[in-house]
Amino acid sequence: LCPFRHMNASVFRPALALCLALSATGVFFSGAAFAEGDDLQYWNEFVVKKKLPNDFSFRLKAEQRIRDVFSELFLVNGEAGLFLKPVPYLEFGPTYKFEYEEDLSGKIIREHRGTFESTIQIPIRKLKAASRHSVSYRNKNTEDSWRYRSRLKLAYPVTVAGRPVVPYLFDEVFYESSVRSWNQNRFSTGLALPIGGHLELELYYLLRSKQKSGGKWDDSHVLGTNLGRGSERRHGG
Repeated sequence: LCPFRHMNASVFRPALALCLALSATGVFFSGAAFAEGDDLQYWNEFVVKKKLPNDFSFRLKAEQRIRDVFSELFLVNGEAGLFLKPVPYLEFGPTYKFEYEEDLSGKIIREHRGTFESTIQIPIRKLKAASRHSVSYRNKNTEDSWRYRSRLKLAYPVTVAGRPVVPYLFDEVFYESSVRSWNQNRFSTGLALPIGGHLELELYYLLRSKQKSGGKWDDSHVLGTNLGRGSERRHGG
């Protein structure tokens, strides 16, 4: 799948340049990462969101992740969720996700995950701030646990060559009940590019720091794409 193939030249060239810049960024960071035994990965996500009557909306997601310098597909998942947006700045609702993962030892992990998430959006002139919180019940190979996530995201719409572009960054922290600690942090920066009337492409770099057994922290450097279709843009949340 090539998300650029339906773009005209005025959009394609800046998008391609951004992809190259993000790739160069990832390679730069990964040079240091490999010295520490870290990884360079690619994550891709497809999102469809549809408005329903009475301020409800329905969302579907599908994600794939590739590790070991883009050489090994190790994780796929699918998610469905129903959300309510009673006021313009608040949205919340439950989701269900099934995830299939092969860990580094070759063990297969099948996870059923139920989540309740809420997002508060705070516009400050053109700056869009969004605070998202979620609590998940996780069943991984019949073992139960809970996870809490908290993310703050900032986005600032601009116009480049007559086209809307939305640079953004976020930081997210994770608490896992199975290890009773804050064991993961994700920092990301990227761009959201509208394509046509309802499509939006996101290109980003993400640094994931995760605590392993024994207290050691490992980093993964991620180059990612999100392709979304729906009645609402995704950069605000």
